[in-house]
Amino acid sequence: MIGLWWGGAPALADCPSPNVEGTAIAAVEAVIEDEYAQARSDLETVLETLECLDRLVDPISLVTLWQARAAMAYFDGESAFVSRDLRQAAAMHGEFFEDRLGGDLRAVWEHEVSRDVGLAWVQVHLEHRRQVLWVDGVVRPGHLVDVRPGLHLVQVVDSDRVKLTRFLDVREGETASLSLREHAEGARSGVLRVVEAGAAGGAGLAWVVAVVLDRQSYQVSNVEMHDRLWSMARSARTVSVGLAGATVLVWGGRRLEARH
Repeated sequence: MIGLWWGGAPALADCPSPNVEGTAIAAVEAVIEDEYAQARSDLETVLETLECLDRLVDPISLVTLWQARAAMAYFDGESAFVSRDLRQAAAMHGEFFEDRLGGDLRAVWEHEVSRDVGLAWVQVHLEHRRQVLWVDGVVRPGHLVDVRPGLHLVQVVDSDRVKLTRFLDVREGETASLSLREHAEGARSGVLRVVEAGAAGGAGLAWVVAVVLDRQSYQVSNVEMHDRLWSMARSARTVSVGLAGATVLVWGGRRLEARH
């Protein structure tokens, strides 16, 4: 059994939105049929990419993912993982159990749900009143939500669009906080890094092109071709200067922001 925990959001370029509902259904059916090698692999992939969701998650499907994974561990004799996954499922939604996973597993589930694990809190600092907070697929008014300790999938909806999907790992008696403003500033910093790198690389490439064209212009006997190459070299130099200037401006702006 592969242990799953989160160290941060996956890169967007490698982050397609997972099919939570379809995977949950397939995982339960695989447990019933006792043929879940492929279903387990698909389940792990979805769990690892839940932060890539670009739509609201279905709460029943979300909790079923962990219950199905617990069932796979249970029937494979991997008891160390059963309680862990059921505990996580109970942290999200303790009211629902997928009965098709069997009565034996349900008994373990009810034990986990009945345990007094205390309370924890999820706090999300929204940017404005139009934004709505969802935790584990359920809309939650305000910005401070009491939860059972464990992982919680936090989503923020802005103008009917999911703006942010993140996991928060909350311990008993503690508050896990998330600021959308800091998230937005981090995203802008990433864009600036791309712009800076692209400008620097483009300036270097443009300068090389200018040197090559300039040298070729002195090796041709045709006057018209010489003038054309020389004009192209001059344009390339202009581009390189402009890109280099963009790099300096971006870098200087970031240094100024850092001082303040």
